[in-house]
Amino acid sequence: MFIYSDLMFTKATHMPNFLLIEDHTIARIGYKMFISEMFPSSEIIESLNFTEALQIISEKHFDVILLNNRLQEAVDENMIHAVRIKDESSKILIHSSDDEKRFAMNYIQAGANGFLSKKCTTDELKIAFEKLLNNEIYISLEVQVYILQQRSQRKIQQSNVFRLTTREQQVMQLLAQGANAAEIKSCLQISDSTLSTNKTRVFQKMGVTNIVELISRLRFQTNIQV
Repeated sequence: MFIYSDLMFTKATHMPNFLLIEDHTIARIGYKMFISEMFPSSEIIESLNFTEALQIISEKHFDVILLNNRLQEAVDENMIHAVRIKDESSKILIHSSDDEKRFAMNYIQAGANGFLSKKCTTDELKIAFEKLLNNEIYISLEVQVYILQQRSQRKIQQSNVFRLTTREQQVMQLLAQGANAAEIKSCLQISDSTLSTNKTRVFQKMGVTNIVELISRLRFQTNIQV
């Protein structure tokens, strides 16, 4: 059991208060029990739908808003914007069944302060609350590792692009833009054999086998417009 005494919040005028926006009863009960154990003197308000929650937020400030991003009448990052119109400073923790590797940073970039998978442990939920109350962003260790891997992959792909000759880069850009063989040859004034050779080299250096894979790789590059 994690219990935070009033002494730990001497800089605040009150123990943290929470708004639970969750339409699943069992989940809502579980969150409330956990928060009550962790912060015995905290105030916890519950809301079953997003419209009601927005009305509550417009009338009262909350230190932490725990938000299910898959409510029946509201879904996606637009929920963050709607909350921020009512309250710019509350800490928003998204609690979601979505793939956190795929969606976590979308919500962070939209203005949420944390993203937590519904598969999380109680320890992870505890850490998430601690981070938010200390004005920090929370994403899981798994997501952090995934982001580092993606950054590493982008660097590798960028180094591959830099190894392309000028002609290979020209061919690659036209391929990515959907130009066919005749259009590329006309644009660059090259022969069939030259186009074939450069296309083969582009695929080899970029580690792809077809144009669809090439376009996917290029989308990771911030310095190339496809």
